[in-house]
Amino acid sequence: MPDQEKTPSKNSVACDIPPRLWLIASVIGAGAFLAMMDSTVINLAVGQIDSKFPLRSDTMSIDDRVGSSGLWSELFPKLSPGTLTVSSYLLVMAVSLPLTGWLGNRFGNARLWVITLVTFLGGSIMCAVAPDAVVLIAGRIVQGLSAGIMIPAGQALLGRMADPRQLGRIMGSVGFAVALGPALGPAIGGWLVETFSWRWIFWLNMPVGALALVGSFLLSVNEPKQADYDARFDARGYLLLATGLLLALTGAIIVQEPNHMALAAGMIAVGTVTLVCFFKRTPSCGGCLVDPSLMEVACFRAGFFASGLTAMNMYGGLLFLSVFFETQTGLGLSQIGGLLFSMGIGAALALPVCGMLCDRFGAGAVLLSGSGLLLINTVALMFSENGSFIMLAILLALRGAGLALTQMPAVTGAYVSVDNGRMGDAATLINLVQRAGACIGVAVIATLTAWGGLPDMLWGLVFLLLLAVAMTLPAVQMMRAENRVGSVRL
Repeated sequence: MPDQEKTPSKNSVACDIPPRLWLIASVIGAGAFLAMMDSTVINLAVGQIDSKFPLRSDTMSIDDRVGSSGLWSELFPKLSPGTLTVSSYLLVMAVSLPLTGWLGNRFGNARLWVITLVTFLGGSIMCAVAPDAVVLIAGRIVQGLSAGIMIPAGQALLGRMADPRQLGRIMGSVGFAVALGPALGPAIGGWLVETFSWRWIFWLNMPVGALALVGSFLLSVNEPKQADYDARFDARGYLLLATGLLLALTGAIIVQEPNHMALAAGMIAVGTVTLVCFFKRTPSCGGCLVDPSLMEVACFRAGFFASGLTAMNMYGGLLFLSVFFETQTGLGLSQIGGLLFSMGIGAALALPVCGMLCDRFGAGAVLLSGSGLLLINTVALMFSENGSFIMLAILLALRGAGLALTQMPAVTGAYVSVDNGRMGDAATLINLVQRAGACIGVAVIATLTAWGGLPDMLWGLVFLLLLAVAMTLPAVQMMRAENRVGSVRL
């Protein structure tokens, strides 16, 4: 039944988690940390990459390297290799993620996780040794395709191995790694770029990834065996979803060019219609790639949109703040990384409090308070252009807390509203909208910077302010949905 939401059950007896399961969770968390860190670690290296691989040069341009006879320069005269290293990763993560459920059922999540980690490390090596922008971007695409599958595959594996009474703590530990990766990325990247070079950003993945691989043999231990899985791949569903995402998100990137507004608008429109067609499909015999009927559950729908808006705010804000502090202040990259790291500290401190608040007041109320904190914080940042390092660090720590108070309630409210049998589809959709939101946020910030006009600081902060305001709408919808199922406190 549409809109019939699950009431969460409370376990009266805690279930101890064996050390072996904690070790498996730490291995999966290490992979998730790498995948999410690489979504932001490159932000402070955009300038160096553009200097190393200029779009046009007296000797050879990207057009010459790819043999496009001027097509690249015609369509993307301001879209730099540095910007593409950021946006391409997020774009392909969104496209590969819907494959996770089918591949995991077909080949096993443990095997799938190991394969994607190895592929991710291979893409990292490609980026680290890239002789030109084409190889660098290709390596980022390999990384993104692998990361888009690796994170939900690891979550699904833990979901199968853990007792329901253990799942909250286990998923919380992995979720902490997922949340910490993007926050630590700019700090680590800034230090590496300033101390060594941008290539060390990718070499950094190797020791952490090697440790995860050493522990990965544990992933095949006690993985519940699934009955023979002979479901056919939903090619039509994937074609609709992948085409819609590629068109809409690529259009969001091309919109940076005022001369190609018509092309960008057309791609976004066609992509949006294609995505609507996907979500309007009626599931038949459980054969859909992802069950679109989940969007008919009010609380899940609110969490879905709130998750996308939070991802836009987080990733767009990280790129904007990285570029602004680098170009408009006298701070070094290490100092900028320290400022952005304070966001991660704020989020880490807020997460435990957020869980307690959700238990007491409900996810919708916490989501609304987080939206309000982000709104107030963004207004404060508008008047802090000449603020001291300490003041900026405090403001960014509060911003991190605001992001935690929106991200966690959005995901919690969405997951708790669906039956366990559809949890895989729910995880895929939530991860999908987060990756798509991240890509859109980065594209919008890059567009505002490219178009100019008002000072970049004002353009970027106005966008972040509008996102905070928009987030109040799904927060109110989630509160109403919770009230309709008996004021359930999550």
